[in-house]
Amino acid sequence: MRPLAALLLLLACLGAAPRQALSSYDFIALEVCYTTIMARYYRPVDPVALQAGARTGMLAYLRSRGIANPVLPHRAAKTDRYAAESGIVVDVGTVVSRYGSRIRTDDLVNATIAGELAALHDPYSVLFPPAAYKKFVGFLDGKAVAGIGAELDVDPQTHVVRIADVFPGS
Repeated sequence: MRPLAALLLLLACLGAAPRQALSSYDFIALEVCYTTIMARYYRPVDPVALQAGARTGMLAYLRSRGIANPVLPHRAAKTDRYAAESGIVVDVGTVVSRYGSRIRTDDLVNATIAGELAALHDPYSVLFPPAAYKKFVGFLDGKAVAGIGAELDVDPQTHVVRIADVFPGS
């Protein structure tokens, strides 16, 4: 099922259960995170591993909210990148429809994204909550930092790290 079809199906299902709904922002955040990881990470990413990480994040969040034995739909052991993305969206929608009054949707989406990033097993790929991000950026603002003075990027075809831009005066 394509992501848009899954989104429309999910919206139709959520319309029947008016507890707590996912916003357009939630869908965009889930899609942007997933597609960014798949397209821009420095090495190829297994969509099954990313989907498993998202599910791990969701389950951890549900347990943190006092839900002892959370249930998610069964997922196929093999999937392609588009089915995995759709599966994540459907799983989030299922969690909202099952546990809506016991969760905060924005926290669930953040936990899902954090789970995807954790599945990369990369200590530098993390999700900053807004307060932590402001603190991090505040730490960098106006302070001298060390480095080579260049912005790095990953070539989408070869997955080779390259210099995308050189900072003035570096």
